[in-house]
Amino acid sequence: MPRELQKRQTIRLQGYDYANVGAYYLTICTQDRLHLFGRIADGVVHSSPIGELTQRCWDAIPEHMPHVDVGEFVVMPNHVHGIVVIRERATDVRGDGAEVGARPRRARHWCGGRAREQRSCIRCRTG
Repeated sequence: MPRELQKRQTIRLQGYDYANVGAYYLTICTQDRLHLFGRIADGVVHSSPIGELTQRCWDAIPEHMPHVDVGEFVVMPNHVHGIVVIRERATDVRGDGAEVGARPRRARHWCGGRAREQRSCIRCRTG
């Protein structure tokens, strides 16, 4: 049974538009902190097939989002850390011409959207 995690305050800046041009540090954790991405042995992370796939999905982000560069990325057994750099504001993929982040609720979840895209990438490649 998963342990109860302490409720933490958000470190996001209230009202900040995370679709703005800039570099962002992300941490994405597995559900229930399960060690899905690999294991640590002798102080070294050994990636599982899902961990290796996660790295490939991360490396492919610029192919799907040409306005975004990816920086350093570290796969740990139950989470990943990475840096994304938004070089320019994007137009909404629906094609209605709206800028990403034009509505506060959407902008607030920009990074979360990337996390969902990453999980989707993993799901579609693992069956």
